[in-house]
Amino acid sequence: MSGGYSGGYSGGYSGGYSGGYSGGYSGGYSGGYSGGYSGGYSGGYSGASPELLASALTNTRAALVGLPVPLTTAPSLPPVDAVQALARSRAAARVGTVSFEMLAGLHFEHHGHALALVFQGPGAAPVEVVRLSRPGPDTFRGQLDLVAHYAELRDDRGGEILAQVNGALDFMAPILGLNTERHKHTLELLGAALGLANLVEMRLKLGFDVPRPVQLSPQIQPLLPTPGHASWPSGHATESYLMAALLSHLLPSDGVRDVQLKRLAARVAVNRTVAGLHYPVDSAAGRLLGTSLAEFVRARSGVGAVFHARHFDGSQYPPAEDFDPRLPLDGAGAPAYHLRATSAHSLAASAWLGRIWQLAAAEWV
Repeated sequence: MSGGYSGGYSGGYSGGYSGGYSGGYSGGYSGGYSGGYSGGYSGGYSGASPELLASALTNTRAALVGLPVPLTTAPSLPPVDAVQALARSRAAARVGTVSFEMLAGLHFEHHGHALALVFQGPGAAPVEVVRLSRPGPDTFRGQLDLVAHYAELRDDRGGEILAQVNGALDFMAPILGLNTERHKHTLELLGAALGLANLVEMRLKLGFDVPRPVQLSPQIQPLLPTPGHASWPSGHATESYLMAALLSHLLPSDGVRDVQLKRLAARVAVNRTVAGLHYPVDSAAGRLLGTSLAEFVRARSGVGAVFHARHFDGSQYPPAEDFDPRLPLDGAGAPAYHLRATSAHSLAASAWLGRIWQLAAAEWV
């Protein structure tokens, strides 16, 4: 049973997610999770083939049920759109519902050299979630020397880089004791949030269309095949910081654990530069984007405080500046390219997101 469950989950998750979110992640996650679990359970429990089991069940029913027995009263139906249905549903239905709720009300707006992700709740004014302004060409030219120098770390970090191709979740699990049996709702929440991040970052990558380092210099020679989409912002940085921020808020407060999650997110981001796939500025933008998306998910779940939009102003990023995860995203000491709106907004909460957050949080009590 556990072999079918965990094998199906991990195989479906990693294979599906790397194959692409819409066609792979939801299909791989739900197919691997439910297929691996039910297949492992029924196969391990009964030991019968599907054909033999179907035949046996048909014969058993014929021997047991007798004549039809009509219902004496109409069935009692639950209220429409009641979030309690989440706990009774299969994993694919939960992930699909939560994913839809995260995407609802979002659209992009184009402002000069910037793209902004905007949320508009029912009957409410639009609220900017996050804005990214693309750095100029001199910035990316100036970053190439940094990318080339980072290649010296490939012998040391090559194993990590290869293991992190499909993301950082396997590396975050040991920090938290995260596992599929005890934390299924946490994984479902993270899965939906990663799906949101993947769609947002891909839209931004295509919109900004920044060439990869290898497209600008033959000196880079990446450790891995370069993905067939644009460079800025970094998807690995976005998703790693998104997960780190969500988990830090979801779990009971623990300073040591929070620090390790942030360190891991930074290491995953830097590893993509070591591999020759990203500029340091890609990671800097991904850090802000992932943090903003985590704050958005919390606000829409009804558990966050008022929401403040963030802006990464790439025009202010010095060409020779490395990615420094120690720099604050706002407040005293924040660099000129990290901006945070002073006006606060209350975002319309989704009852469905609130419910999956409650179910996930209860797994850590």
